[in-house]
Amino acid sequence: MQQGVEVAFRTARTIAGALVGGVVMFWVIGLVLTKGGTEGVAAGGIPVSTAIGVWAPVAIVGFVLALRFRGRALQVSESATRNGEAITSEQAGTVQSNLLIGWAALEAPALFSGALFLNTAAKEILWLAIPVYLVGMFLTFPRAEWFGAR
Repeated sequence: MQQGVEVAFRTARTIAGALVGGVVMFWVIGLVLTKGGTEGVAAGGIPVSTAIGVWAPVAIVGFVLALRFRGRALQVSESATRNGEAITSEQAGTVQSNLLIGWAALEAPALFSGALFLNTAAKEILWLAIPVYLVGMFLTFPRAEWFGAR
């Protein structure tokens, strides 16, 4: 991997890790502030079924968008390496940019679930959001081969 591509790869991994850390920290803070999910800030204000019903479509759209942008990142990577050519710094930047957009699409519903949890203290929201977010991040987490490493 050439130096510019290596930097893009390491930067993408650092950003992805930081995003996961931030979302998980928000969820943990929510658990602390709601006393383990026993007291929501606005308990009784939003029925749990409504909160889940509003969150679920947002999460589905975010997950689908993340996979689409992962696909765009892979298209750039595969087209660059198809003929045995090394991926350029510009192409690595495009891969990284597509992944960042995908991560944003995953992060929005994850943070939304945290806000809903803070309001309702309904652990069901977190039990749904955690696997959706973490699976999405696992599927889009940067791999060396996406940046031209073999």
